[in-house]
Amino acid sequence: MKTGKLNKEFEKEIKKINEQIKEKYEPDKIILFGSSAKGTITENSDIDMLIIKDTDKKRNERFREVRALVRFMKDD
Repeated sequence: MKTGKLNKEFEKEIKKINEQIKEKYEPDKIILFGSSAKGTITENSDIDMLIIKDTDKKRNERFREVRALVRFMKDD
């Protein structure tokens, strides 16, 4: 797959994930990093996001909430 097409697909997926996280998880900030942010995506790349939210929940619980949200989106 050509890099330009791959970048467009990742861009679309990143936007979708970002919108869902903002809507359902209401973070203070989302930071994209790694190859997605640098524009050096390959077929083996993933999407790296740091999600910042002021909450009393433990890290594992927050992780499960966001992971469930992203998995739910994949089922759509």
